[in-house]
Amino acid sequence: MKILITGGSGSIGSHLCEHLLNTTNHELHVLSNDILELSLLKEQHPDIDVHFCDIRDVKELNSLCKDIDMLIHLAAFKYAPQSELFIEEVYSTNVGGTKNVLDAALANNIKTVLNISSDKSVNPLGFYAKTKRIGELLTMEYSQLGDDARFMNLRFGNVFTSKHSVVPIVLEQMRLGKPVTITDPRMVRYYISMDDVCSFIIHSMDCGENGVMIIPKNMVQIKTGELIDALIGLSGKSIQKKVIGFRPGEKLQEDILFDFEKDGSLFFPLLHGSDIVRFIEDAGVDI
Repeated sequence: MKILITGGSGSIGSHLCEHLLNTTNHELHVLSNDILELSLLKEQHPDIDVHFCDIRDVKELNSLCKDIDMLIHLAAFKYAPQSELFIEEVYSTNVGGTKNVLDAALANNIKTVLNISSDKSVNPLGFYAKTKRIGELLTMEYSQLGDDARFMNLRFGNVFTSKHSVVPIVLEQMRLGKPVTITDPRMVRYYISMDDVCSFIIHSMDCGENGVMIIPKNMVQIKTGELIDALIGLSGKSIQKKVIGFRPGEKLQEDILFDFEKDGSLFFPLLHGSDIVRFIEDAGVDI
């Protein structure tokens, strides 16, 4: 099977590639507009075919989708606070680019398309969140157009050690001896480990039905203040904390399901104390 991963050179994409190479014999193609990350991925995994391309390039995108069996759409402008400053760039990538991907998949008869979404798409507040919700809706629309194809949405929360997420930022601040910045200690976020999210995506490749929204069952919720306290405690250092307040487009509590999606079958525990420490250790965080 030939798999194309858009945005596949980032932290989630590169880990997903590693999981796929270790567990399957699929032929992997990765598309990215980050030439440095793409080059590093190729250096680490020579068997992967890498392609320098932006999903806003319709002609090149269509060319790369020929003879592809499965498409995993990870490419996006992902930084929520910065999205408020560059709305045209965010819209053209997250909405226009996603539509280009779906069009190319449809035109090339790709049998399975996984659109990777975000918990921020639920009851969206900021501009980034709204573009991710539009991406979900577009994917659901295209699920009605394909002939024997599967167009699915995968929605999950923060991937615990992904680039530019809270954990790497806090660890870098601690390494430099700087105060750890906290937006608001009361904030509650959904988390999933990198290994678990890769396993979830791979499982969804086979089990998902056309038009569905798939959500991993093994996420947890953690308050930002308690997470940072646990990270500082594990470091064994005396670290100052600095509350900087909400950034544009942020909520106190993220949602994972719309009210119309809730059926009582999903429960995501709110961790405290030693359970947070155990989650950090199980996620393989090197402090």
